[in-house]
Amino acid sequence: MKKSQNLPFVSVVVIGRNEEKHLEACFRSIFDMDYPLDKLEILYVDTGSRDQSVNIAKKFNIKIAEEQSNFPSAGLARNRGIEEARYEIIHFVDGDMTADRDYLKSAITMLNKDNIACVIGDVSEQNTDTSFIANVLHYPWRKRNKGFVDAPGAGGTFLRSALREVGGYNPFILKGQETELGFRLRQKGYQIYKVETRMGTHDYAIHDIRSLVKHSYTMGKSYGKILTLPPQQSYSDFIVHARNLLIQGVILLAVILFLLITKKLLFLLAIPVILLIYVTILHLKEYYAHRDWYAPVYYLLMHFSKPIVLCGLLVQLSKHFLNSLSRFFVKR
Repeated sequence: MKKSQNLPFVSVVVIGRNEEKHLEACFRSIFDMDYPLDKLEILYVDTGSRDQSVNIAKKFNIKIAEEQSNFPSAGLARNRGIEEARYEIIHFVDGDMTADRDYLKSAITMLNKDNIACVIGDVSEQNTDTSFIANVLHYPWRKRNKGFVDAPGAGGTFLRSALREVGGYNPFILKGQETELGFRLRQKGYQIYKVETRMGTHDYAIHDIRSLVKHSYTMGKSYGKILTLPPQQSYSDFIVHARNLLIQGVILLAVILFLLITKKLLFLLAIPVILLIYVTILHLKEYYAHRDWYAPVYYLLMHFSKPIVLCGLLVQLSKHFLNSLSRFFVKR
């Protein structure tokens, strides 16, 4: 066991759902961190895994909490971690990540300075050498520089008191919950800081078109859920984006129907070409700003995945409508 030093106690909260392929490596990386084990509390929060995730966690003789929900999310799991954690400093690790050996010591030196309530580090992607899609999706992390940022990402190290003050994570946001949390933290006067040290290595599990479609569909479900919630300033950007997506979908569908009715199929084939040129020109500035040719490709991927996102959004809204209709008739 590593010898204890003059370092604060930290609760390391690992969250996961059906992560049996990653959890063992995740836990081993935490035990291998350059941090005294007698200063760490390691907690695993599971949100309804159907695989061997919980049994794998049990092998490490750590505290385990199981959270059951019809709408499992990372925010739900992290909120349970906030409740269960013993210490004021909480470090969140996703179950599909491995923790970096040197990050935690670097992070805790920044907490509480200049109202810093959250520290994050660099995140590497496990499959950038073998997966083109993973490399493209990792672009937003490559452009993050050291210094103050607007939101955490991929977990991070927090003051529990700050998380409690802002009400924790929003459990109904599947994608973008950390952006929304960052807004509320900054609203309360807290700062979020990114250090240069690598925080961990992540596996997006998006290596092909099928997994990209699944990811985009889940994003759409998140937007759909947000539109059914009471409006809040903290996720107003999500609401605007979701509404714009609906409007764009209606316009695109109207254009396609018009071209089909008028039998102008050549113009129909031109739509993706026009969109390709438009998006490329629009985001070329990102390439020049960061000298990363994945920048325009990333935004192209985001734009061309919008129909899948829209499908997820509409399905989620339909479910909400049917549930509301069912409750209405039950009351009658």
